[in-house]
Amino acid sequence: MPHRNMVKPDTHTAEIFPCHLGYQIYRDGRTSGKGGGVLFAVTNKFLSEEQPELKTDCNIIWSKISITGIKDIYVSSFYKPHEHDEHSLKELWSSVEKIPQNSHIWILGDFNLPDMNRSNESPSDS
Repeated sequence: MPHRNMVKPDTHTAEIFPCHLGYQIYRDGRTSGKGGGVLFAVTNKFLSEEQPELKTDCNIIWSKISITGIKDIYVSSFYKPHEHDEHSLKELWSSVEKIPQNSHIWILGDFNLPDMNRSNESPSDS
């Protein structure tokens, strides 16, 4: 299992995903706190590019994947560090609002949802 701090800014991408594997790596490393940040990989079989204009004040990274014949896909890796961290959720929403309408959006990550019922994977009524 990779070390938890593998996405820190001083870790080179090639240490995580060697170039010969054929992926474009997108990452947002944290410089403070525990853990290392967010990362995702897109196969080089797809045309993808980072979307820095979608970055807001939270731990998030975005890429746009373009596939002929379908709408662009905006893919994100997001981390909300604490259950009651409303700031990160507001920043996530601010980021999503910048995406062109009629695009597909995939948001992956750790949302640390409060009062989550783990037995049926649904949030509580509160």
